[in-house]
Amino acid sequence: MPFMLSQEHNFFSKNHFIEFDFLVSPKQCITLHNEIIKTLKEKANPEQPLFYENLYKTFPKITELVVRNRLAYFVSELIYRKPLWLVYDKLFIYPENLFSYEIEENHDCCLFLYLKNDKKSGNGIFFKKEVPEVSFYESDTSILLLAFTYRTMPDSCPKFYI
Repeated sequence: MPFMLSQEHNFFSKNHFIEFDFLVSPKQCITLHNEIIKTLKEKANPEQPLFYENLYKTFPKITELVVRNRLAYFVSELIYRKPLWLVYDKLFIYPENLFSYEIEENHDCCLFLYLKNDKKSGNGIFFKKEVPEVSFYESDTSILLLAFTYRTMPDSCPKFYI
């Protein structure tokens, strides 16, 4: 991840989103994606759809990914707040319903992290206030949404001291 520059802060403040390449290694992203899908399919009930929300509660590697790649640090830099809590995540597979996601009041900054995509695995888009208008419609893509807040949350939410 590149060092945060004042021009990047200004862009984020004005446009409420910013995209970065190489936030996370593509190998880490693809490995996490495959692990999540494999586990969800093993536990799946054929009569119910796969559940793709709040995966951090059952996949500690999501929290590890946030810590190891300093993603919470960059959220903190963008919104000038700390500490942060991870309050929500959702995995979008070939994200045709990506724009149906509505930012909740306690989602102070979110990140779309490309887990699986031929050209963009490991890239990400930080945003606040509204979902950015960018093209996600490429086949064989999965995107992990991570939502952070600076408001005090219950112990069930991972807290990041920056």
